[in-house]
Amino acid sequence: MKKITQVRKALDQIDARMKFEPENDFLGNEDGIGVETIHSGDLGSEAEGRKLSELDSAPSTQSDRDEKNGFDLQPEILVEFGAAIDDKLPLLKGDEGERIRKSIELKGMEALGCYVSFHVKAAQWGIYISVSGIAYMVQNAFNGLDASPAIKWKLAFHSILNHELFHFATDYAVSQLEMIWSDALWVPAREEIRGNEPHYLEIEEKLANAYMLGHLRSTPKAKGKMEALRQFVSKQPPGYRDGTKVRSSQWDDQLKQLTSEYADVGIVPVDWSVLYPLSPRVDWRYCPIHVIHDEQRLNIPNIHVNLFTKIEHLEESVSFRRLLNRLPIQIQKKWDKFKGKSSVRFTPGMRLQPWPRAGDDIYSARVDDNYRVHLKHNSKGQSWTALAIGNHADMGHG
Repeated sequence: MKKITQVRKALDQIDARMKFEPENDFLGNEDGIGVETIHSGDLGSEAEGRKLSELDSAPSTQSDRDEKNGFDLQPEILVEFGAAIDDKLPLLKGDEGERIRKSIELKGMEALGCYVSFHVKAAQWGIYISVSGIAYMVQNAFNGLDASPAIKWKLAFHSILNHELFHFATDYAVSQLEMIWSDALWVPAREEIRGNEPHYLEIEEKLANAYMLGHLRSTPKAKGKMEALRQFVSKQPPGYRDGTKVRSSQWDDQLKQLTSEYADVGIVPVDWSVLYPLSPRVDWRYCPIHVIHDEQRLNIPNIHVNLFTKIEHLEESVSFRRLLNRLPIQIQKKWDKFKGKSSVRFTPGMRLQPWPRAGDDIYSARVDDNYRVHLKHNSKGQSWTALAIGNHADMGHG
């Protein structure tokens, strides 16, 4: 993908961006509500690129090849609750729950999160997810699952995020056509959409929910989560609720139909999926992610949402050093490479994932195709501790 800063400059040259105020009620222009950026979307900065290139070599292992191809992109989040509520679910009853329910009837998933386009000049672009939206989805989509509150919050966060990531992918696809044709497409299309009823493209919301459903499988395991989300989607307004009907064989044709809403593509022979950065999934790392802190509406203490992007500080335990020193020198060198790369950013090839069988806040990561490391995240100090390293079998990975 091209850097979004480059895309925006190119769009400015053809007058393809606009200035307007986003919806005040969602983006937090109310007393006591703030916006926190948990990911800046600055992937690909020159300094970062130089540091990674110094650490990279030709892709020789499967993990290297997966990383180069952007395989299995999925952010890892940590939700920390205020001490007063521990990890219990804040129930959305009364006026607040009814407000969100009515908003969903009109705006579907956009009542829980929204995407502000990089075509817009007046606001910080990116994905916005509200704490109340996450809480509402936990209560009304995933509450019946046999899973911990933390897992339910992650499922809700990822569901909203993936829906909005499809809007980012559409934004990017339209910008590619604009730069090819040297003509503004997004601005006139959005102005027309805002004047129509409903004030959204049904096919775009259908595909956004289909994308959300399709990628729920890669979120934390919880029996029944797919059916729970399908039921939640089925109760949404036209377009949104049709996301359950989209099949993988229909994607190219559906993407062409969506593109036609922004431009007269006619019979142009294009593989439309190429325009949309969807394979194997939208790379969330290019898009800023913001959290709307409206806990005051729920009458609960602040909830902190961290998105792991890199290791700020890493310590090696005594037992870890003992294990590492017993390993072949080439594995020790790969560990050094892992430390260097993870200090810049987590990459898909590292396969960072929770590893609860080893304890709370323990994560597994891949050093190479056969070696794993177990890391403990120390949330209070925002630091990590390396606990153990070994081959796939010795670390209990099958």
